[in-house]
Amino acid sequence: MPKFTFQGNQLFYRRQGEGPLLVILPGNTASSICYQADLDYFANLFTAFSLDYLGTGLSDRLTHLPEDWFGYCADQTAALIEHLGLGPAILLGTSGGSVVALRCAAAHPEWTRAVVADSFTPVFTPQMLQQNVLKERSNPTKDQAAFWRFAHGEDWSSVVKMDTQILIEMVNNGGQWLRETLARVTCPVLVTLSLQDQMLIDPAKYGFEILSQLQDGRLFFSPKGGHPLMWSAPEEFRQAAQGFLSQFR
Repeated sequence: MPKFTFQGNQLFYRRQGEGPLLVILPGNTASSICYQADLDYFANLFTAFSLDYLGTGLSDRLTHLPEDWFGYCADQTAALIEHLGLGPAILLGTSGGSVVALRCAAAHPEWTRAVVADSFTPVFTPQMLQQNVLKERSNPTKDQAAFWRFAHGEDWSSVVKMDTQILIEMVNNGGQWLRETLARVTCPVLVTLSLQDQMLIDPAKYGFEILSQLQDGRLFFSPKGGHPLMWSAPEEFRQAAQGFLSQFR
C-alpha cells in the first residue's frame, strides 16, 4: 500500500492515470476509497491521487484531532505533493475537502496550480451543525453506518466521533473554517454548487460571496443534485470541472 511519513505518522494515498497532477481531497468522514469512481474518471486525463488524512481511512490513527483540523489536512496535502515529486497539483475538494483545498492553496501556493471547490460555504453555521451533522450522526441509518465502515473500517464510530467534536468546537468558535483564506488564494479557482443542496444554507448567496473574495474565481451553479454535487449530479459536475481543467492539460 502506498504510504509516506508525515510528522512521524504514516499517511495512505491512492494513485491512477498519467498526465498533470490532480489530488482529490475527501470531505468530512469520507476517505480516499469513497472516491474510486472519481479517480477512475479523472485518471483518463490526469495523474489522479487521493489521500486519507491522518486519523481516517487506511492512514495512522490519532488520539485526538488538532484544533485547526482543516489547516492540518492542508499541510498533509502539501507534504504529499512534495513527496510525489511531480510538481504543483490541481486540488479537487468536495464539502470539507474544498476547505482543505483552499487552505492548502493559501498556505502552500508553490504546490497548488488550481482548485476545484465543490459544495461548501465560507462559514459552518450552528444550523448546519444541528440539522446536518448532529441529527444524522446521533442515530445513523444502516446505509450511513455502512458508508463509514467502508471508508474507515471497524473503528469508524471513533473516527466519526472525533470529526463531530472538531465541528462542534469550530462552530462554538464562530464557524470560520476558512479564516482569511479566500483573499489569499492567488491560483485559479472553480466553485461548484447545487442550488438544491440540502446541507448548505442559501448556496446562491454564499456562492457569490465566495466569488467576490477570490482573485481569480469562477462559479458554477447546478439546478440538479444535492450534497455534494460531485456525487449527486456527477455528469453536471464533471462537465463543469472538465471545462475548467482543460486549460491545465
